[in-house]
Amino acid sequence: MSSVQSAIIGPAISLAHKLQLSVDKYTVWWSPHHRLRLEERPSMPYEFSNFECINLLRSGQTLKFPVQGRILTYMFDVTPGLFLEPAKAETFADPKVLKRPKILVAATQEEAGPYRPSVTRQGESATLLGWLEEKAYAKHTLGYRYT
Repeated sequence: MSSVQSAIIGPAISLAHKLQLSVDKYTVWWSPHHRLRLEERPSMPYEFSNFECINLLRSGQTLKFPVQGRILTYMFDVTPGLFLEPAKAETFADPKVLKRPKILVAATQEEAGPYRPSVTRQGESATLLGWLEEKAYAKHTLGYRYT
């Protein structure tokens, strides 16, 4: 162990714990899918197993994994995940999940294909969800940042 580590860093972490100060790193994390257009989003169930998935087509029912014979289409993030990286003497430990991210998905049968929102005219959605998607994507392509 280096002298800086034993003389400064170790005692500083001990003092922070004694004073009940947090030296651990907490991170809020959104899913990586939220910046993708609907047709670019993944639809394989195994890609969503690290999330708490709410099924749009089943009145908000939470899906249990593994999901067999279904295609999951990501709609949007509901809540971010909360992760903790505890401080170690020299670095941070691997992240621990305190709260899994919650996402809204549309679960359809494999034979029905992936979910596609209904459209009234070219580029115009019939639902509020579709309209929000169009507006969010338009801002994203125009250079606005949203999270």
